[in-house]
Amino acid sequence: MGDEVMLAMAAAVAGKATELLTQGAKDSVASLRKALRKRFGDGTPEREALDEARDADGEDEVLVGTLAGHIRDAADRDEDIRGLVSTLAPHFTADEHTEYNTVHNTVTGGRDNKVWQINKLEGGFHING
Repeated sequence: MGDEVMLAMAAAVAGKATELLTQGAKDSVASLRKALRKRFGDGTPEREALDEARDADGEDEVLVGTLAGHIRDAADRDEDIRGLVSTLAPHFTADEHTEYNTVHNTVTGGRDNKVWQINKLEGGFHING
């Protein structure tokens, strides 16, 4: 997993940039944060890094970088945290084959419903009917 992905994940755990995530990803961030609090324990440097990054709302790059290192170390040592990190990683990974992020949609409804998904639109767009 790349450093950018781990930094983005650490920033989300610290409280930044979660508004753009799906509800499932937000729930996964909350689960990872809870697991990290339990894993790090009170009074440890790792827990202090988590709390300091949270206090700064994920805005301090140095604090987020430190937290990202601790998350990486925890994922290396703890199977549960590794699973949470692996589940969350795709939400912070850009598609390598395009300049756009990967999007996952779920569409429900009857056969008469119409769904339009447009990746890039140049010029006008008109739907007749």
